[in-house]
Amino acid sequence: MPTASIALRTTAGELRELPRRSMITAAKAVKRIAEEEGQPPFRKKRAVKLRAVDDIRTDAGLTRCRVKGVPVGLWVIRNTGAGPHDIPRARRGKAKPRYLAGRGYGHPVRTPPPIRHPGARGRGAWRAVVARATDVVPAIFVDDVSALLRR
Repeated sequence: MPTASIALRTTAGELRELPRRSMITAAKAVKRIAEEEGQPPFRKKRAVKLRAVDDIRTDAGLTRCRVKGVPVGLWVIRNTGAGPHDIPRARRGKAKPRYLAGRGYGHPVRTPPPIRHPGARGRGAWRAVVARATDVVPAIFVDDVSALLRR
């Protein structure tokens, strides 16, 4: 009979560690989904890679996982879009002014004029990550629990 009690103790220990272990597996799956959804429709040389990071914490027996997309600003643009805006000229050094004031001007003149960006539509990229993760994450937990109970 000692083998049954040892097996029960081992199963209880594995069951205690199951939430954190499953959270790690689920976070990896969600990060993989985020990388797939964050790919730009076309590749440029300097395209920024949209990815996700996770934060798994256990407080008072409760394990929580938060996955967020980084860089945050680009995920927001990719998800909800951006309104029309001016893109100022790039600064190459402190010596070049943004505005030019001279004797013949009644006021300072911007030189060269900024580029007017028409804005961009959001594609719902993070919403797609959440939708796919809603299907994948519960399946991971079900698989881990059923694998533990099958032993």
